[in-house]
Amino acid sequence: MVEGHASLKVLSRRRPKQLLRLVAGLQQLRIPPLHLNVTTVDAMVLYSFSLKVINLLLK
Repeated sequence: MVEGHASLKVLSRRRPKQLLRLVAGLQQLRIPPLHLNVTTVDAMVLYSFSLKVINLLLK
């Protein structure tokens, strides 16, 4: 994590609505995605997120 930004990489098998659930879960945790790359190879997918981490103790 650097200056409130973090990288998260998720490698898994492709599943319907998987990306939607990942993004919704991150938003529910109040970790907004800033950028997303999706790479697929056959039945596998790699999601690379750039996230903004907000320190809730300061608010």
